[in-house]
Amino acid sequence: MPHPPLLSRPDAGNLAAKAAALFLALVFFCSVEPADWLLCPFRRLTGLPCPLCGMTHALCAIGHVQLRRAVELNAVSPVIFAMVVAGFLGSVVRLCGWLPPRP
Repeated sequence: MPHPPLLSRPDAGNLAAKAAALFLALVFFCSVEPADWLLCPFRRLTGLPCPLCGMTHALCAIGHVQLRRAVELNAVSPVIFAMVVAGFLGSVVRLCGWLPPRP
């Protein structure tokens, strides 16, 4: 019996559109330099950076092709960016029907 696809066509299209919108926002609307104010509630309460502190600015730096700055802001940001790109490409492949049917 064939397995159902992981994403239906509407779901794949929705995910691809969200990933593309995120990438465009990172390139055109984000600032690479951190602001003077803090959004992170953990850091605001404890004064310690959480594992995600700097991620938004790091992803913006990747969007601006400033990889060294991105790693300085958050070392995990290239991995997260790669996951977003992989999700986008996987959605496009599923949406276009380029994957062979599952056995």
